[in-house]
Amino acid sequence: MLKKFMQMDLPVSRKMKYSILKRVRSHDKGAFEIDFTYCGVQIPINMFDGTQRSIYLYDGDEKFMLNFLRDYYAMLPKGGVFLDIGANSGNHAIWMSQYADKVYAFEPQKRLHERLRNILRENSEVGNIEVCPFALGEENKTDYIYHISKYSGSSSIVRKPDTNVPREEISIRQGDEAIRELNPESIAAVKIDVEGYEHFVLKGIGETLEKYRPLVIFEHAEENKASYGSFEGMRELFPEGYEFYQFDRRGAYRYHNCRRGFYTVVDFDFDLPVRAVATGGNANIIACPAGTEMPKKNFTPWSFEIRK
Repeated sequence: MLKKFMQMDLPVSRKMKYSILKRVRSHDKGAFEIDFTYCGVQIPINMFDGTQRSIYLYDGDEKFMLNFLRDYYAMLPKGGVFLDIGANSGNHAIWMSQYADKVYAFEPQKRLHERLRNILRENSEVGNIEVCPFALGEENKTDYIYHISKYSGSSSIVRKPDTNVPREEISIRQGDEAIRELNPESIAAVKIDVEGYEHFVLKGIGETLEKYRPLVIFEHAEENKASYGSFEGMRELFPEGYEFYQFDRRGAYRYHNCRRGFYTVVDFDFDLPVRAVATGGNANIIACPAGTEMPKKNFTPWSFEIRK
């Protein structure tokens, strides 16, 4: 009955329904899954997983980035492939299947890549997503990913907690080698969200970036600074001629709201504290080949925000 309530079309907001759910069912009882339609695709949503819950509440997690990618692909003369490195629940992959010619979703966690494959089997109309059940890095090897919390988006290869937490053995493929096997005709954009492993992914796909020169969005936190050492250390992971920007999630203008899908793009400053431009301590850097046109902001006011 509670599941039906969450799925029914009622004159109350989804946020209100989730608020009621929290009061009547504890997180400690485990996953609570409902069926949801996202980008025309029927998917299961675990309401107690942060990324999946955002899909339910806001029609997409990191909506500012989704809309940026949508707008970027609209500016391209032709589509191109999208690489989703760290696909997690399929938030970006499913969204980008509407705009990219082909989407490769790299996700090493078994329960997540099996979930994605089940979604694709049950939604045959989404035929341009291919799930790759491994991580990308510098070399071919196996390693462990640590499930630090119940939130699947926090699982990490490099963040090894002091206390005992569940861990999972995963496969890591050398990035350029794995992408050569896929043999994409073109790659327009790459998204990398791998909880501190970004440095190793970028090292592993150097030839790919040189060949295709895609736009790259990658997560950035204070711990990433230590792995790069300096801005020059980060820049060296990219071919010559790349410029660096970032999303300003503070509210660079009055009505900015990332959950509504608004974004502003500003110049990247390596020395600026990450929390100065990002919520939650994680920023998103945009590496773009010089001379490539890309969107810089998106804002559509509600009716009550229009002033005559």
